[in-house]
Amino acid sequence: MLFDYLSLVRLHQWHKNISVFLVLFLNQNSITKENVWITFVAMLAFICASSFVYLMNDFFDRNFDRSHPVKRHRPLAAGRISPASASVLASSALTFSILLGWMVTPMSLMTIILYLLVNVIYSTFGKRIPFFDVILLATGFLLRILCGAYAIDALISFWFISIIVLFCFLFGFAKRFVELTSYNNPTKSRPVLAYYSKELLQIIIFLVGSLIVFVYTLYTFSDRCISIFATESLPYTIPFVFLGVWRFFYQVFRKGKGEDPASLLLQDKMLAGIIMLWALSFTVLIRWNEWRSMLNG
Repeated sequence: MLFDYLSLVRLHQWHKNISVFLVLFLNQNSITKENVWITFVAMLAFICASSFVYLMNDFFDRNFDRSHPVKRHRPLAAGRISPASASVLASSALTFSILLGWMVTPMSLMTIILYLLVNVIYSTFGKRIPFFDVILLATGFLLRILCGAYAIDALISFWFISIIVLFCFLFGFAKRFVELTSYNNPTKSRPVLAYYSKELLQIIIFLVGSLIVFVYTLYTFSDRCISIFATESLPYTIPFVFLGVWRFFYQVFRKGKGEDPASLLLQDKMLAGIIMLWALSFTVLIRWNEWRSMLNG
């Protein structure tokens, strides 16, 4: 029974909400006990909000899911959990997400409310509109990161937003590509796929990935980046972004992975290693002058 409830709230999807910590990592001078704690609370709020969304989707789709070869095994569709119990759990998740968001900051609460609204739009009609569906998926990723920024009252630059938005679109279109090429009957499982083609999605994914490397390169050379991080050495991190994007291409185009991009980033050891090397090099480069000053006394 416990496993069914954990499955219902998608425990295996909770790691996506770690992205709330991204802004705190990039603003390492803001890493304090208070900011780590408030960002953690913001992450919990998004865990509750995303669990509510999963619960409501399963609740309203339970009759349809019973005829699906895979989804019919979900707790609600299989009848292992009653609709009444799922409703109570969904109400609790929604309540906690709002309360936790309110504990963080008003703007963080606003991002959670927008996240819930975006998912309502996606579930009701947005997922059937080509390209608009990917915009909604990308918005869901973006709102998590913005919530983390508002939690610590961090300033967000145009460059940062541009790079994050591009990554969100990369993940969204990659998800659609894998669904289109992996499902036995893709248009039946997801009707919006009828409006996409393999060739079109390949072009879009390649262009977006290339733009990520290009924009990140411009950012590391920009005066704003040098001013914020007090170093001109961040261009040395460009190769890791390039390798990361191309490894992602390989997993999507050659291995057919990427339907769950957040999980792919953790499951692929090489991709995870590239991300860790980028994070390590980024930290060393922006902290180098500080550490050298400390060593010199």
